[in-house]
Amino acid sequence: MNIPFKPFIALLMLSVFLSGCGLVNVQKRSAETTQPSAGIYKTFDRGDTWNQIGELYAVGGNRQMIQYGDITFMKFDDSDPNTLYFGTNNGLFYTYSRGAGWFKTLENKGVVNDITIDNQNRCVMYAAVHNQVFKTTDCARSWQLIHFSSLARQYYTAIRVSALNNSRIFLGTSDGTLLESTDAGFSWGVLSFLNTPITRFLDHPNIPGDFFVVTPQYGIQRTSDGTTFTSLLELPVHNASGEPLRDSKDRIVQLQSFSGSKTYFDLKFDTSQNDGLIYANAYAIFRLINGEYWQEIEILNKPKQARIYSIAIDGTDGKTVYFGTDGAFYYSANGGVDWTVKKLPSSGIPKHILLAQDNFQELYIAFTQRAQ
Repeated sequence: MNIPFKPFIALLMLSVFLSGCGLVNVQKRSAETTQPSAGIYKTFDRGDTWNQIGELYAVGGNRQMIQYGDITFMKFDDSDPNTLYFGTNNGLFYTYSRGAGWFKTLENKGVVNDITIDNQNRCVMYAAVHNQVFKTTDCARSWQLIHFSSLARQYYTAIRVSALNNSRIFLGTSDGTLLESTDAGFSWGVLSFLNTPITRFLDHPNIPGDFFVVTPQYGIQRTSDGTTFTSLLELPVHNASGEPLRDSKDRIVQLQSFSGSKTYFDLKFDTSQNDGLIYANAYAIFRLINGEYWQEIEILNKPKQARIYSIAIDGTDGKTVYFGTDGAFYYSANGGVDWTVKKLPSSGIPKHILLAQDNFQELYIAFTQRAQ
């Protein structure tokens, strides 16, 4: 009899708990308390109070806390709001309990830069780990090395499974090569040479097959095949009234004309629109309106004054916006007209913010350690 993996894990966790192993003991921390270490924190009340979530499931009664390094990414399984993943410089961590306890895998393989989940079989995943690609078909219980780079200075930075064809895998590299596999990772070929590091892939949730490619040279580009690209930074910028901005020569201003607009910090899809994004860069935060034009979201700082490391948006109405900077957490319920500023629970860098898929007051922030 085959037992599905996630229910099996749930039974395992329950049995360990009943045997007295003491799996989870999450300490509640006030928003006024600043902890020195990196890690992941969770709030149920938009940042008034925080819980640090970082206990590993361990057999034998030994409590183990995650030893955080640089957190490279944090993402949900889109099909399960209880399942969360984050990568580090020494392993992949995942939870089936919204962070109450964590499992660790891919240890001592290198930096886990990204993972992608097959939307037709959620137990099939691919991981970009330094200069290698690993694949699991059993929900991360075991991994197989399916590809590696022979180039000394090339490593894999982003990976995605096509929503239209789960045998088609896209792989981005540190030197700007966009690779493709059409046989679920068995063999690979080059799609494009972008000649600039590929920072991130982001799927378009409303148009299966379309995705966004983030690079330092081009900012955000949209593609459906990995060979033809549309630059979103060439779109116009409008003011709050919806009128295009114009320069001194009466030319319409494009987003790429703003200094720092190509320096990516975070990018999220705004599901309150059919074709919307929210984009944090070295200049400010901009919002893409229905794929047609950008609007700057006004914050309490001047452009380029604050480094906005991470952002999140409530995709139901698009009005609730969060972002993290050096030492502060910002929250707006009216699209940026008014802001509430709260203290962060850690002195680390707030590199990643996620909203729970079924509760937009529940947030997760991943902090990385500051350079000594």
